[in-house]
Amino acid sequence: MAKSFSIEAITPSGTAFSTTAEFLKLRTVNGDIGIMADHMPLVTELSYGEMIVKQEKGSEMRYYIDGGFMEVNKERVLILGDEIIESSQIDIERAQREKEIEESKLSKLKEEEDIAKANKKIQENLMKIKIGSR
Repeated sequence: MAKSFSIEAITPSGTAFSTTAEFLKLRTVNGDIGIMADHMPLVTELSYGEMIVKQEKGSEMRYYIDGGFMEVNKERVLILGDEIIESSQIDIERAQREKEIEESKLSKLKEEEDIAKANKKIQENLMKIKIGSR
């Protein structure tokens, strides 16, 4: 039986969730990372992507996370996320509309910074669609 640890995920609007888990996977700015109990202490910046929380008895929760920070110690993980949405709560139609709006803007943009922002929003909405469709 794997050892569990606590996870607390907080956004600017409040606590997204608080649970215990045996494994956590999410995307940092340096790539994907997996966390288990007794992980070495770590503070890292998060990127947008899928967060998977594997709980006891094989249950699994999936979330979309849009940046933030994570602090890990032996018994606890604290996630300060810009946005955290449980997969079943993702509005796929809205994400599709927002992606299409950004794609239509893209051809009219001239500044590299504006193009990069639009591409990032497109990729974020594609990720929401992917996670919400599972």
